[in-house]
Amino acid sequence: MAEPLKFLVDDTLRGLSRKLRMIGFDCLDRNKSSWWAAFARATREQRVIITLLRTLRQPPDVTVWFLETATSNEQVIEVLSRLLPGSPAPEPFSRCLVCNDLLAEIPANDARKSVPPMVAKQQSIFHQCPSCYRIYWKGSHYHKMVSWMKRWHISEKLGLPPEQS
Repeated sequence: MAEPLKFLVDDTLRGLSRKLRMIGFDCLDRNKSSWWAAFARATREQRVIITLLRTLRQPPDVTVWFLETATSNEQVIEVLSRLLPGSPAPEPFSRCLVCNDLLAEIPANDARKSVPPMVAKQQSIFHQCPSCYRIYWKGSHYHKMVSWMKRWHISEKLGLPPEQS
């Protein structure tokens, strides 16, 4: 089975990269590396480079998407519009918004030692990033992200089932 596209996003589009991770895409930031290093990584890891920089000269073996839109919300819609129909869909909320690593479910008792007391009382399912150790749960931020995805019809654009919250 094919995997969803992977992206390498220019430093000027950090808001976009966080939203693509939220949606579930494997999305790295260029992090001020040289363009040649970015091209090499994109080739090696089969990533699409996303940028606003129209003057960028790309090698023939690298796919670069030059975005037209200005805000990260519009950019997400633009990126999704470029996906081919039937492209494999990512799993929303499966990646760390900061590190990009896949999250792993952790025992509630382990998480409760590190989260605010009210969260420890109210939540029973927790996920953690194996790199930065951030802990995620379905709290108010999660519900705001679900609302954003609904408002922009992300699930429909990706062919995902409606979010169960």
